[in-house]
Amino acid sequence: MKSHLSLLSFIVACGGESVIEKQQNSAPAIMIASHSSDVEILEGYSETFRASVSDENHGFEELTVAWYVGEELVCDWQSATPAGESYCDIVFNTEDTNVIAEVRDPEGAGGRAEIGVVIVPTEAPTAEILNPVQNTNHYSDQLILFSGLVADNEDNPEDLLVTWTSSLDGELILDTTPDSDGLVSDYGYLTEGQHALELRVEDTSGKVTKEQLVIQVGSANSAPVCAITSPTDQSSVLVGEDLLFRGTATDDNVSSTELDVQFVSDKDGPLGTAVVDSSGLVSFTSNTLSNNQHLISMIVTDEVGANCQATIVVYVGTAPSVNIEEPLSGQIFSLGEEIYFHGTTTDNEDTATNLSVLWNSNIDGEISTGNPTSQGSYQFSSDVLGVGTHTITFSSTDTTGLIASDSITLQINTPPNAPTLSLSPDPVTGADVLTVNIVSGGDDDGDPVSHTVEWFKNGTLQSNTGNSIPASDLTFGDIWLARVTPNDGYTDGTATEISIVVSNSVPTVTSPIISSSDGT
Repeated sequence: MKSHLSLLSFIVACGGESVIEKQQNSAPAIMIASHSSDVEILEGYSETFRASVSDENHGFEELTVAWYVGEELVCDWQSATPAGESYCDIVFNTEDTNVIAEVRDPEGAGGRAEIGVVIVPTEAPTAEILNPVQNTNHYSDQLILFSGLVADNEDNPEDLLVTWTSSLDGELILDTTPDSDGLVSDYGYLTEGQHALELRVEDTSGKVTKEQLVIQVGSANSAPVCAITSPTDQSSVLVGEDLLFRGTATDDNVSSTELDVQFVSDKDGPLGTAVVDSSGLVSFTSNTLSNNQHLISMIVTDEVGANCQATIVVYVGTAPSVNIEEPLSGQIFSLGEEIYFHGTTTDNEDTATNLSVLWNSNIDGEISTGNPTSQGSYQFSSDVLGVGTHTITFSSTDTTGLIASDSITLQINTPPNAPTLSLSPDPVTGADVLTVNIVSGGDDDGDPVSHTVEWFKNGTLQSNTGNSIPASDLTFGDIWLARVTPNDGYTDGTATEISIVVSNSVPTVTSPIISSSDGT
């Protein structure tokens, strides 16, 4: 009240002229929060930077942020997040020395933050071919061991990308996943001829190393070479369903198209003759197999009667029926909540107790396995499912390996994290607007988080809503408390509270007047 009277006295003293101060736009501020200056970063690897912005005149969504490395724009202008943050993934070169984040408000005012970075050079991976070995015999009809040793100073061996290529056969279809010691090993075939083999390894920063050698592959013996590649041994198929057999049949002496290929069942007899293309690929389809366990033979014969035979076991029958009774698809549960699972299954050939059932989550893997009751029921409870949207599959396998399944989805939710609060201005007087500033704690599930603000004056809940309390509600000595509760759309998280005491306003003198009655 004193400040208003002083202003009125000043206006009167000035002859009644009003003095109006035009509100000025304040420049936004930005701070790089994820890294300190001169942080060491590996060359060639992606690094995520985070900046926090603020503005007295504008909301976070009105601010835009851009990122630079030196003078190069690496992340173009984008709006800040609702939490007042900006993110940028940057891959550095050895000559880079700094990172700059700039912010602008809608009126063109801007702010800038810069930190220095120290780029640590990285090295290329290493590769060593262990097998095959030069000057040893190799044959086109025999498996060849391909093995190598790879390593990298920055990456784990399992993270390296490894490929084998041949000058004749191109990229080789081999298991090239390194183990923890960096060893890659698999068996494969090579065609006849001189091969320039290359073991190539690439690390996660894109650096590549190649190791090469030349080997000679001789011809195979005179007998055909054959294999059934599909289906796999011990496979199962429904009665009357088309079963596609694929295989290979080659011979060093004659073209593959001149080979005779027949498929035979030990239960049903000859099934038919397959066609072989010029590359030795075999394809044959049958849907006449009886309900039984079959030993299927692929017999390959060349023009002089030499032959090879490949066999697999195939089960032909009917699959079980399955149904998930509980829980219902789409249900939402809290983390740690006990969930009741119940499924039923039956089979035309097997009794229910001979079936094997499996409950599986696409996130947590196997949940439960066992055998149903004589009535085909299987039930259990679990409280160990992790956070996320789970596809739950209940599958039943009969004694021949035929499988049927039913699936539902359910969600395991975690509450949002508590926010971080600050009050401004601090200290606050009866002439100010009190504002609670909220920095979201985020949500471990990635759900969007909203916040509810409650205001308490001297311990009593007020009707005020929103993030601010007007100056007219602030009285010297009152204690104001803001309670902010996060919500992820499913449940409330832990609330955060912050309080402040309204301070006394400092008196001001605006128009001092000196006078004297005696003229001194």
